[in-house]
Formats: sequence, structure tokens, C-alpha cells
Amino acid sequence: MKKGSKEAKAWGRKMKRLRKGNSKPIKQKQTKMAKRKRRSYAKVRRTRKRSSSMFGLGGIAIGAIAYGAIRQKMSNALIPITAKVPLGSVADEATMLISLILTKKFIGRSVPLVSQICSAGQYIELSRIGEEIASGSINFGGSKQTTNSYFA
Repeated sequence: MKKGSKEAKAWGRKMKRLRKGNSKPIKQKQTKMAKRKRRSYAKVRRTRKRSSSMFGLGGIAIGAIAYGAIRQKMSNALIPITAKVPLGSVADEATMLISLILTKKFIGRSVPLVSQICSAGQYIELSRIGEEIASGSINFGGSKQTTNSYFA
């Protein structure tokens, strides 16, 4: 059927009549999409969760002071484990470092103060290990290493 022909016009009138007519249209299954929520980014209120006493320089200082207070007691409690670690003069620092890492992982998640103390303790123990390396006094199993001229 050609566009604009008598047949096409007749067919168009027939379709128009059928659309307007009283006969019931064939129902098709309709699927509905879920409505999307429209977010207005200007209205979104962002809040920041923080505890003022546990973060910043004050929190680090509190953690370092608390670690300094408990370090000796903790070291004395870990002597049986320290004796089995074959790291010589840094065995105490390594044992303390590992115990701090585990304490922070398992207890520090629920108690922020413990996490802060463990973080400060890790920094202190790593600095003590670094001091041993720089001075050249690391002793592995009884043999003393010679000092490195780069660090001396």
C-alpha cells in the first residue's frame, strides 16, 4: 500500500475508528519499574563521626604516656615468650611489637583507647629497633655484628 493512496487512507480511518470505538481494547501485560528516589545533593547532610579526645596530637600523647606506664609490666609478663625468639638483642622489642599488633587487631576495634595505646607502642618499639640497627649493636644468637660505617 502506497503512502497517501486511497487504501492507506481507508486503513488509517479504520484504525482511528477502532481506537475510538466502544470495543474493549486488548489488554497487554504491563510491567512497572520501581520508582527511583531523587536525591537532592544540596539537602544531604553529612556528619563526621569522631571522638575529640582520641584523635589528634592529644590522643597520640595520651597513648604514648599510657604505653610508657605499662611497658615494663607487659615486658615482664612476656619473658617466657621472649626467651624463645631467636632475635638476640631485639627479641624483647620484636615480641612487644607483635603483641601490640595482635592487641590492636582483636581488642582495639572495640575500645578506641586501647587502639591509640597500641599505635603509640608500635611507633616506640619500631624506633627502638631502628636505634639498635643504627648503633650496630644488634646481636643475633651471640655473635655481635660489626658497625656499619654508613650509620656510624
